Formats: sequence, C-alpha cells, structure tokens
Amino acid sequence: MTIKKGDFVELEYTARTADDNQVYDTTILKEAEKAGLVHEHSPDKSYDHSHEEEYKPIKICVGEKHVLSGLDKKLEGLTLGKHEVKLSVDEAYGKKNPKQLKLIPMNVFKKQNIQPYIGLQLNIDNQLGTVRNVSGGRVIVDFNHPLAGKEVVYDLNIKKKIEDTEEKVKSILDIIRIPYEKAEAKEGKAVITLLQEIPEQYLKMLSEDIKRILGIEAEFKAKGKEEKKKESKENNKV
Repeated sequence: MTIKKGDFVELEYTARTADDNQVYDTTILKEAEKAGLVHEHSPDKSYDHSHEEEYKPIKICVGEKHVLSGLDKKLEGLTLGKHEVKLSVDEAYGKKNPKQLKLIPMNVFKKQNIQPYIGLQLNIDNQLGTVRNVSGGRVIVDFNHPLAGKEVVYDLNIKKKIEDTEEKVKSILDIIRIPYEKAEAKEGKAVITLLQEIPEQYLKMLSEDIKRILGIEAEFKAKGKEEKKKESKENNKV
C-alpha cells in the first residue's frame, strides 16, 4: 500500500544527525532513554509512567506539515513498514545564517543575574539562542536552529493507514494539542466536546481545516455545558 498526500497514517520514528548518529527526537520511550532525552526514574526512584504517554506513535495527515516539512514530502510514495529516510540540509533545518550570530554585551546578562557559558541555551525576546563564545565583555549568541547546517536521518516505522473518520478527527486534535473529552463523527459532522475554553478565532481555523481535510463540518461543545444548564434550571425552580 503506497502512501499518498492526504492519507492519515500512524508512525513511529527516531531522528538522528547524519554525521554522528546523535538521536535528538523520537516517539519511542526506549530510544529516548538510551539517548538521554528523558530520566527513566522519578526522584523517589519509582518508575515515571508519564513518559509512556509522551513517547508513543503519532497519527498525522500526510501533506499537512504535521511533521518536519522535508520528512512530510518524503512520506509520499513510501509503503507500510520500516524505512530509513535521509534529509539534506535544505530539506531539514536549513543552512546556518551568519546574520543569526549576535554579539551581546556581558552587562546585559549581568543585569539578569545570568553567567553565560558556551552551550548555554537562552530565550531572548522570544528567540531561542545558544551561547557560542564568551570573551571579555562580549558574548556571541547563535539564533540559528541548533540543527541548522546538518543532514538528518529518520528511522521510520509506518505502522498503519488510518481509514476511520472519527480516528482522523482525533488525530487532527491530538497533533495540534487541542484538549478534548470526546470526539465523534456522525451524520457527516465532527462533534467535539472540549475540555477547556478555546478562542473563537482558533476554533474557526480548526473548523476550516477539518472541512478542507475531511470534507465534514465541525461542531464544538463545552464539557459539562448541558449539565450546568440543567442544574441552573433546577435551581430556578426552587
């Protein structure tokens, strides 16, 4: 079965840099533990089961950039099963841009009680950067993506193609991290019960995406809204 644009698939992956095989991202808990991406034990030395939820296969729609754009394109034409996919610098995180190396005076850090050192990662004006050099009263911070300039390799396992509409709706909600209690697909409509209030503008964009991708309308409900209405009516009768 060949994967094409618009297909929903469930997949596992482990991403590593091509030059030194350093794993930097994975959906597999054991691989994350081996790479030192998570701590296997909680402070009391008991197993932390929360990682089992964090590291699990993901469900995506091919062509919707639910994964890195270069990988998304290369999923097209693959079959179910295991594959090794290599991405060039341009397909991955792009080339290093010298203009993204910024010289920042040391006193800027001192005012924030920060002692900069090579490798320190910072968030400056909502930009993530890495300290590359500390010399005298000056610090060079690199605002390029940490993997800019590197080729990367994805070890993939495309586990299945998703056909069920309801599962597709849930996949869209999960990949963009919309908290929901229930999601159903019935009578040509997606009915989604939300766990928290979501801005109307955001829901409108989500509705448009569901319509475009799945060809069905979306209806959103607030958790417990009907129960609250019923309770309010009962209280008014008293």
